[in-house]
Amino acid sequence: MAHLKQIFLAVLLIVIAELTLKYSLKDTTFSASNIPQFFITALTNPFTILGFSLIVLSSVIWIATLSKTDLSYAYPFVSIGYVTVTLLSIFLLKESPSALRIIGAIVISFGIILMSRS
Repeated sequence: MAHLKQIFLAVLLIVIAELTLKYSLKDTTFSASNIPQFFITALTNPFTILGFSLIVLSSVIWIATLSKTDLSYAYPFVSIGYVTVTLLSIFLLKESPSALRIIGAIVISFGIILMSRS
């Protein structure tokens, strides 16, 4: 259970960052014809800036955590983020993942449980 709070905080910040970045781009579409406009719009959006800031903060916490715990212990917990993003995307972003994606999230969840017991 070494440093679980820091690990979970780093993962939580990444989850929030990813959802924030997705939200920041909800009205923006990337295409070859609008590359400059896409980046100007994306990078001036406060939610994009917040998302990138959360990624930086998460990275700082992650680096501090890795200095105190084994990577082979900490890294499997990153997959909690995959499951959490999938679930929150359904409820917050109204996405409709396929059954295969849901099954994948369940398999990942079982893997996390197994890894956390080591």
